[in-house]
Amino acid sequence: MSPRIRNLAWGVAALMVVPLATAAHAPTSSTNSTIQGKSANQIVAATESAMVHVKSFHIEGTISPLTLNLSLSAKGGGGSISESGATLEIVVANKTIYIKADEKSWLKLTHEANVAKAVANKWIKAPASNSDFADFADLTISKDFASQIFQGDTGLKVVPGTKQVNGSAAVELTDSEGDALYVAASGAPYVLRITGTGSSAGSLNFSDFGDAPIPAVPTNAISLP
Repeated sequence: MSPRIRNLAWGVAALMVVPLATAAHAPTSSTNSTIQGKSANQIVAATESAMVHVKSFHIEGTISPLTLNLSLSAKGGGGSISESGATLEIVVANKTIYIKADEKSWLKLTHEANVAKAVANKWIKAPASNSDFADFADLTISKDFASQIFQGDTGLKVVPGTKQVNGSAAVELTDSEGDALYVAASGAPYVLRITGTGSSAGSLNFSDFGDAPIPAVPTNAISLP
């Protein structure tokens, strides 16, 4: 089966984030040499290692039906996630998950008017072990997110030449469905962009490697068990 857009459950909201699933390979220790001229498997291995070990990075863009604006690090991060008119602000820190949304968004997500009104525009928090919220951590912890990107399938092919992605040269890898992964052509082989087609059309851009802006931990949050 060829690489495809893979679903990542993100908890109580029952929404999905959909990074490209690429070939799973053992990480390589080299993350600073050029990947040009290497095979798809070699590029994926080097890229997985680079993304798993980078201190932090930022992702922004839309892969239908989601719009993401998130910073990730080894210990957590946060930002915003939007889908069909509902927007959540999330922060993950110290094994705790913080979430905030307006009343309209909570109503869309929970279908409970009383709940939506009670928690509207307030930070709520829960332990990362809380089953309703635990999957949010995958969206803000860099190693977990990167592992999801590289989980699963084989079959990527290298497109000859290089592309320009946000001003940087990139090597393009595609699957049989037209989904694409763009990797920095020189320096550390970080993912620069993922694009999807069909029902998961759109793109996610990756940036701020090593120095992504991590949001502050919210204060006065309402605790959940």
